Order: sequence, then C-alpha cells, then structure tokens
Amino acid sequence: KPAIEHVTENEKRVLVTATPMTLKEEKLKNLIDRLDHHHQTDLLPLPGLVRLAESYQFSDEKVIPYLEAELESFDVKEYGAVVLGCTHFPLFIPQFEKIFSSSVRLIDGSSGTVSHLENLIHRFESKEELTTSMTFYRSGEKLEKSQDIEAYTKILKQLKAI
Repeated sequence: KPAIEHVTENEKRVLVTATPMTLKEEKLKNLIDRLDHHHQTDLLPLPGLVRLAESYQFSDEKVIPYLEAELESFDVKEYGAVVLGCTHFPLFIPQFEKIFSSSVRLIDGSSGTVSHLENLIHRFESKEELTTSMTFYRSGEKLEKSQDIEAYTKILKQLKAI
C-alpha cells in the first residue's frame, strides 16, 4: 500500500521483489488487484538473494552483478518504489541503493514482522541475555552449529537489532 501511494503521486511504477513462492500467493495477487488501479506494479522473483543471505554473502561484488542480471529486462528509471518482500532482502539495501536512483523509495515488506521482533527484543534486560536465549531458523530448519548462530548474531548486530 505505501508503495502504490508513493508512485501514484509521481507517476512511476512499483517493483515488488520477493521469493517465487511469495509472488505466486493469492494474498499478494488480491492485494495488488485491490490497490493497484492503474496497473503500475511489476513482480520480480529474486531467489538468488535468499541463497546469498543464507551463505552470508553481502558484498557488492557478489550482490550487484546478480541484481543487475535479474533487472536486465527492466528500466530501473521507471520505478518510484521497490518493495523488498522477503525478510532477507533488507540486508541488501546498500546494493539496491546503488542500482536505483536516490528518489526511489525502498520499502521493507516485512516491517510489521520487524516491529514485532523489536518489541520482543526490548523485553530482555541485556543484550547478552537476548543472544543466549535466541533460537535461529533458516528456511524452517533450526540452526544448531555455533558458526551459523554466530553468523546470524553478526547479521543482527549489523542491522543494529541487538
């Protein structure tokens, strides 16, 4: 909704990025049908970003060529808003900012989930208590290896969540 409202003002398009499964969901289709009266929305599956995030690869050298290849058939100048529709995608905001104009609004599609997580995080008295009582999952599987848990903790610190 914020993306459609933003582009309606400046006659631009919306690009919704997400996983292929998310982009096929009936809920998303219904939302777009209900809000996008001028057919300004394009969909772009970016499964490679999930793979990059889950292998802890966030460098421009890895991410930007992938994004440029996926965006090859799109005119990035047409967009006024890009929805980052996967929980992994905000980790790549710096790369999206390098590809799209500074006037393009990047919208975190999981902001509601993030707000809920922030509320949960603030319930802990100390950061140490928080990180020792977290359980991490990747694509539905509980992470048990300390190196994986340390990597996720590092990502949260990078996002300043802890």
